[in-house]
Amino acid sequence: MPGMDELLEAIDSAVRRSVGTHMPALQKDITDVMAKPFLPYAIDVRLPYREARDRFRAELLRRTLAMRWGNVSLAAKALGIDRKTLHRMAKQLRIDVKAIRKELPKPEYVARDMIGERLSHVIAGYADILHPDRLHRLYESVPELSDGIAQEIEAVIPLTDADQEFDRQYFRLLLTLYPSMTQAARHAGIRRETLYRKLRSAGLK
Repeated sequence: MPGMDELLEAIDSAVRRSVGTHMPALQKDITDVMAKPFLPYAIDVRLPYREARDRFRAELLRRTLAMRWGNVSLAAKALGIDRKTLHRMAKQLRIDVKAIRKELPKPEYVARDMIGERLSHVIAGYADILHPDRLHRLYESVPELSDGIAQEIEAVIPLTDADQEFDRQYFRLLLTLYPSMTQAARHAGIRRETLYRKLRSAGLK
């Protein structure tokens, strides 16, 4: 397994092959975005808080199971919860663990896809800077980079950390849509007092 220095060299090498030059800014953007928590999908702030959180948790549970070969004990350990809690969550979120286990992709594919999505997003930010041919070659390097990065980082985060990150993102987006606390609380389907408490806990107040 390569070390982080080797991984950074691999990123630099892939960029050089694609665009023909060293791009420290792009390498930094890639390493910075990989340091952020891996959330299972884009948070939909159009939904009330609890519904959005349930969808988020359901996808988190599915992806964690996928990255632990459908093994409930390993998935629970990765999420920082016990088996009983995982089964209770699955029941509440209407997730059939046995059915999912039969349909699971290989764990490495799940991690690679999650990383690939981030890389593609970073590269898209250079669309106005790079020549189309170089940009295309850079996109072609995404699978190779994703495989290398997947060996160095853990794409599963504990449930507590995931919930905290969900709250930070959900309420930050919510406040951009509804500057009024009353309107924001009404949209989220929670009391104003609860909203203030959530904002303080998320470091947004």
